[in-house]
Amino acid sequence: MARRPAISFKKISPRIMGALLEYRPARIQRFEVRGNFPTTDILEHGNEELAGTIHDIPDYTVTLSAMDVSIKLFTALTGTDPDAYPGAGVSINALDTVDIIGDVKDESVMDYVKVIHIRKCRPQTLRFTYSVEGQATEEYTFGASTRYLFTHDVVVDVLDGSSSPQSTTETPEQLREGTYIISCTLDGEYLDEVTAPAATGEYSVSGSDVSFADTGTTLVVAYKASPAGTNWSWVSDANVPAAISGKDVPVYIYAEDPDSNLSITRVQSINISVNLRTDPIKEMGNSEIVDYVSQIPEVTGDITVLDTDDELVELFSTGDITSVHTEFRTCDMLTGRNLNLKIRLKDPSDPCSTSGEVLKTIYVPGIELTGESYTSNVGDNMTNTLNFKSSTGNLLVFSGEY
Repeated sequence: MARRPAISFKKISPRIMGALLEYRPARIQRFEVRGNFPTTDILEHGNEELAGTIHDIPDYTVTLSAMDVSIKLFTALTGTDPDAYPGAGVSINALDTVDIIGDVKDESVMDYVKVIHIRKCRPQTLRFTYSVEGQATEEYTFGASTRYLFTHDVVVDVLDGSSSPQSTTETPEQLREGTYIISCTLDGEYLDEVTAPAATGEYSVSGSDVSFADTGTTLVVAYKASPAGTNWSWVSDANVPAAISGKDVPVYIYAEDPDSNLSITRVQSINISVNLRTDPIKEMGNSEIVDYVSQIPEVTGDITVLDTDDELVELFSTGDITSVHTEFRTCDMLTGRNLNLKIRLKDPSDPCSTSGEVLKTIYVPGIELTGESYTSNVGDNMTNTLNFKSSTGNLLVFSGEY
């Protein structure tokens, strides 16, 4: 059989093994796995060549970029039930470690030809991007240290974590290192495989039975197997829009009262970047990253508007767009005005309307300005770009309108 010339994007499908479920996200635009293998060259006196090279723990970066059309991807990464999403929203501080799996379809039959599995991926940054002429996007980057490449399928089972043992749907195949399970989590906590009876934080495998000492709600296991038949299926989610363009993404800035919405006009683009500041924890005698510790996130962004009036300057200088002042100094804009940013993503199903159902709300509390720029080019309109940060270091995602 001739070697296939290349693999098209349509035959690569990522999925997420989260704390509560396995989720294959729709509308993925970019999936990248990038590995860095740190090395140190060893030199010595009396030798004109290297004495050798030693390797440190590999460093992997995974990127998932998607059309921002729902809360589903965010729920998979925060271990939140999308059918019981909290009315108070979910903070970026809930983003947790997951496994990311990339399935590659066979050239001709509806089956997998290989699978990339990146274990214990910790979200490091995320970015929301909205523009007047583009589609809403969300992008996540993850850090990890362990990558598997399989020519057999990787099966993920979501099992009852309240009683042991639990049976997998297929019989796990033994890995080269002697274990049978690639990843096993109980309510998001990773467990270690042992051959002896499992103690706290451990599990053991016998055939298709997984035994564990701790109890919880949800046990999620990923393992290599050879299920019968053809198992590939095309990604499809008819319950979310294909994309959401700028006309369906209104931007609001308001003071402490959420009902005092001030819709910002002439917005051309808005970008929000989050650095979760996750520090990898290593230890002597361990060839993998043990875990990650999160510091207080840094939430920054910029908003660009057509410079047609002084309302935004007034708002950030005084906290009100109808102030009586006729001059505004830089120092006025450096004082916190208890302002909050809200971005709503609306259902674009009716092309003639911009009053559709709100599908998702991005909320950044306590925005403060960090810079500004006025730009005018020949043949173009003058713009005003305001750079901001969250004084609380937080961002919340709401399902529906907030």
